Amino acid sequence: MKYRKSKYASRLTDGHLNAVLRISTSKIKPAINQLVDAIQIQKSH
Repeated sequence: MKYRKSKYASRLTDGHLNAVLRISTSKIKPAINQLVDAIQIQKSH
């Protein structure tokens, strides 16, 4: 809900809000470390 009241509010659609609410009420714990390790760091030019 914090995103809903922030500068991103104009970009959120009903679908986005539905996804945020679903994630925030889910009991599934994301594998944050695994996700972070999978991200490639963008190097400056």
